[in-house]
Amino acid sequence: MTRRTLAIDGGGLLGLIPAMILTEIEARAGRPAAHLFDLVAGTSTGGIIACAVAAGIPASRVVELYRERGRDIFSRSCARRLATGFGLWGPQYGAEGIESALAEVFGDRKLSDCSVELLVPAYDIEARYPALFKSAKATADPRRDYRLCDVCRATSAAPTYFPPARIQSLAGETATFVDGGLFANNPSACALAQAAKAGSLGDVAMVSLGTGRIERPYLYEVARRWGAAKWLRPLLDCMFDGQADTSAHQCQTLLGERAVRIQPALPRDMAMDDAGHKAIDTLSAIARGVIADQDALLDKICEMTLPKAA
Repeated sequence: MTRRTLAIDGGGLLGLIPAMILTEIEARAGRPAAHLFDLVAGTSTGGIIACAVAAGIPASRVVELYRERGRDIFSRSCARRLATGFGLWGPQYGAEGIESALAEVFGDRKLSDCSVELLVPAYDIEARYPALFKSAKATADPRRDYRLCDVCRATSAAPTYFPPARIQSLAGETATFVDGGLFANNPSACALAQAAKAGSLGDVAMVSLGTGRIERPYLYEVARRWGAAKWLRPLLDCMFDGQADTSAHQCQTLLGERAVRIQPALPRDMAMDDAGHKAIDTLSAIARGVIADQDALLDKICEMTLPKAA
């Protein structure tokens, strides 16, 4: 029996792209993504989408979250800009906006409530260890069970953007996490390993949704003069892109045609925290363009994931 697997990259508000693509897949299939996949993995913004899928929440609800609450999540006053040195000695954004938005979407839903197997990466900065929130583990052990809004907060706690997430399991154990993108911005390799535990690789089919690729090069004549401050943002970009491309290559090599990756090129540098109307409109246009250009591929995804008896 085919193990149908979905993996969604991190990327802040760029997550609007895979959320809209997944909304289109649900519309074509005529059923929620929770009925199309056996395992869902997501990192950072992809973790929010993955948690929604596993909880039976339509992808369109996440689209609404980005469009309606994006400016609340990525909001900072002049006082905060000054207090943090414009992000130089403190996180650019407080946690209040994102925590409020996540609570609105997920309420009191728990990791153990998921109807679809869920995997969400984060990094425990106190234990100095990569963590994987797993619904299968949460069902068996309350020490591994968390509220979904806390799981989302942990995986999306991007360094320099948000404070680390200090969260508590349902058993009362506390840990501190930052963005899972530090080691698995594209969680497809993690999802592949998890899916393989239930059978052979020959039984796995993978759909991987990216948040867009920036293709502007960093030129030698410019980069050779950079120090720590100048390297910070390019370093994060290169780290996220490099890991995402590596995971995609590994899955494609191991699964062949049973691995489908949708990763659009972005027309310009687009900040993951730009919640302005122009940025949201641009991201929406990119997603619509992908849906139009990849019409046959989206039909193939529906064919791959719909139960054979349907």
